[in-house]
Amino acid sequence: MTNFDYIIVGSGINGLVAGAMLSRANKKVLIVERSGSFGGCMSTEEITLPGFKHDIMAATFVLFITSPAYSELAGDL
Repeated sequence: MTNFDYIIVGSGINGLVAGAMLSRANKKVLIVERSGSFGGCMSTEEITLPGFKHDIMAATFVLFITSPAYSELAGDL
């Protein structure tokens, strides 16, 4: 059995940033997600017709790229 220092439920942007920051602090992190993809509302999906992809909640992207977390993690993205 693997032991983790932190288990994060949900792979939205907040869960991913928390996981990245904890990992940088040499913590063992597990992120679990119930859906088939990571990113939460910051994801691309086919929601209208096959082949037509949409950025779900794309307006929230600017909130992340202007955040202190992005400044710290941008080189790894």
